[in-house]
Amino acid sequence: MSDTEKELTLEEAYKLIKKLITERDAKIMADMQWVQSNSTGADVQENQGRWLSAKFMQRNQVLFCVGHIDKSEFKYSDIEAFVRQRFPSSNQGTVLNVAHAMSELAGNTGILIRTPKGDGYMLKAPVFAVCLRGMLRCEEGSEMVEKVAITDL
Repeated sequence: MSDTEKELTLEEAYKLIKKLITERDAKIMADMQWVQSNSTGADVQENQGRWLSAKFMQRNQVLFCVGHIDKSEFKYSDIEAFVRQRFPSSNQGTVLNVAHAMSELAGNTGILIRTPKGDGYMLKAPVFAVCLRGMLRCEEGSEMVEKVAITDL
């Protein structure tokens, strides 16, 4: 760490992850609105709520697994395998969900960075794992990952 860099605080890490989740949820909602405005048929309205819930749940499952993986360096395939193992009943579309979530994590927020060898990813700071574990809860045996409100940020 250079003299100009400072260690990331827990509060800053929570804010970055909260921002990422908020932006991601807004993109999913925009996709849903596009589908709604470009679709016809009675079953579209009925299926939208289920699709939206499933999409949020699947993306949260990926973030949950990133926060709980026991490796300091990992690849997409490591997260995909973990999602499939931890959430066996709801892992349809895992590859696409992992690809989207990982690119969001590695994007503007910089939560993930490339490994020194460039063949995988790692969390930019260990504090991100702490934050993901604090923000996302999942009961053992459950497929539903819930966001925990962090009210003091």
